[in-house]
Amino acid sequence: MESSEKSKKKIRYWLIWLITLLALFFAVAGLVFWIQNTQNQEALKEPRDFPSEVELKNTWDLSVMYKDMAEAQTAYKELSDQINTFESYKNHLNETATYKKAVQLHETLLITEEKLRIYASLKRDIALEDGDATNFLSQVDQLDTQLTEGLAFFKPELSRLSEEKLNTYLRLSESKAYTKMLQEIIEDRQSFRSESEDRLLGLLGELNLTYENNYQAFWNRYDITLKNNAYDNYFSKDDDKRFEATQASLQKQIDAVEVLASNLEGKVKYDNLTATAYGYDSDLEMVLSQDSIEHKDYLAYEKINEKNLKLLHRWISIKQKLLGLERPYQFHDNQLPIMKNERTFKYDKAVLAAREAFKPLGDEYLQIYDEATKNRWIDVYPREGKYTGSYTWGAYASHPYVLLNYEDDFVSAETFAHEMGHAVHTYMSSKNQGFNTYENSIFKAEIASTANEVLFLENQLTLQKSEGRQEVLIQYIDLIVGTIFEQMKASEFEKLIHAAQTNGKDLDGDFLKKTWQELNAKYYGPNYKVTELDGYGWTEIDHLYWNFYMYKYATGLASGFTIAEQLLDPSKDIKSDYIKFLKSGNTMDILVELKGLNVNLEDGKALEACYQKLSKLLDELEVINQ
Repeated sequence: MESSEKSKKKIRYWLIWLITLLALFFAVAGLVFWIQNTQNQEALKEPRDFPSEVELKNTWDLSVMYKDMAEAQTAYKELSDQINTFESYKNHLNETATYKKAVQLHETLLITEEKLRIYASLKRDIALEDGDATNFLSQVDQLDTQLTEGLAFFKPELSRLSEEKLNTYLRLSESKAYTKMLQEIIEDRQSFRSESEDRLLGLLGELNLTYENNYQAFWNRYDITLKNNAYDNYFSKDDDKRFEATQASLQKQIDAVEVLASNLEGKVKYDNLTATAYGYDSDLEMVLSQDSIEHKDYLAYEKINEKNLKLLHRWISIKQKLLGLERPYQFHDNQLPIMKNERTFKYDKAVLAAREAFKPLGDEYLQIYDEATKNRWIDVYPREGKYTGSYTWGAYASHPYVLLNYEDDFVSAETFAHEMGHAVHTYMSSKNQGFNTYENSIFKAEIASTANEVLFLENQLTLQKSEGRQEVLIQYIDLIVGTIFEQMKASEFEKLIHAAQTNGKDLDGDFLKKTWQELNAKYYGPNYKVTELDGYGWTEIDHLYWNFYMYKYATGLASGFTIAEQLLDPSKDIKSDYIKFLKSGNTMDILVELKGLNVNLEDGKALEACYQKLSKLLDELEVINQ
């Protein structure tokens, strides 16, 4: 009995110890969990440069350019030192040994500067509130000015050398990257300015950026998201509420209209003065000459566009009917959705859909496309502090990067297809050309992107037979309307205000508002009523600061459409020629290249083909909604 009691005590003893150990274990485990949880909560409060690990694949890998900001800073300092070295070659370019060093370093300087500038811009655009990234971009901007000054003597000094000497340099292997430049100097050395003139115009080019920077600063300063109730009213079926909400969304421009007008006037004055300095009759002629476009051909585009405005008038009438409006269409109706229950279009689906659409471009094209979508060339989704909109940009020394703000809808999928056209084109060009010939003009770049958009939309039309088809039709119509009519309207506005400034007109807010309203009345036709809200459209166009950039969208779509139509036609065989076009950079006359692809912009037929396509799309949309 006593032995049994001792056994029970022993068991109770070990049970107490076991319970104590378990309690201690759970206490420690709980404490560890609490500490970790607290740390996690604190981590959540900290701003993050990137999304979670799961989402990391949908963000940029900028380490391809520089491992980190420290490495970029080192490259920045080295570039600054190399500029000083280059300046030591001044007045010695007649010496062959010095010339060889100069051309090699000249190219290195430009490649490094481009890489630094793009890296700094990309870093800033994924974290707009990151002070370090913004400051570094400012430093690079200052270095650009230093580089402009440091290189200013190069071309003028070469232009003063004898033709015999220049021909000797032309035969050197070191001149391979500079063949085109040397040939131009030999052919017309009078076109090159003195060193002081070149430096002055280069520095004024830096001043030119001030106007765009002011414009961007204005928009970055304001939160453009409406409060929830106002945002709801923005899409309200109540006409008065929708008008008031739209007016509220424009209030920041209404309040600052004279400031914005003054800034734009400064840019226009700069453009006109620069054209005069370069010996052109107008700024438009100067820009057209860069793309080998004759002024008479541009005027022909305007006439073709004006002749087809009836199609845009028709589109306004169709939208008026689809929205059930019993009055003329107005500006504040633009936010009303024409269709209900638009399809969800996830990013992964867009990647597969675009790849299928791009098959006519061939295996080489698709391999680059796959690399871009799998290896973090693309920053996909919107997030706080990220630049809005979309673009493609890349340095010669790296692959291009694509910025999206993907919203899981069909519009985002189409935008993705457009940007991938830019990305693959840029990559092909950089891998097949030297630095001095790889960069494509905007004129050419828009052809590659819009051709992809057309391929994507045509493919979607073959897949969609019911409600989805109407959505594709509307997007296709919007592509042509937005890329041709709207861009030509903005180009006409640009032309009018440049001419007005030349003639001494004050480009104040009232003049700019009235000019834009008159253009809206002309473009949208008799079923559109112009209101006070129409006067501020110009305030939202950043491309007005890019100097007659927008007409190139129209010529780009006209060319891209004709190319895409041929790629989809089994009886045509232009794929290999088109790939050569994408690889050729700026080595050839763009109009000659296009003629090799059966695109003749001089006779306006490519533009007419787009209008004919628009007419057919409008026909089908009307039949569906009868």
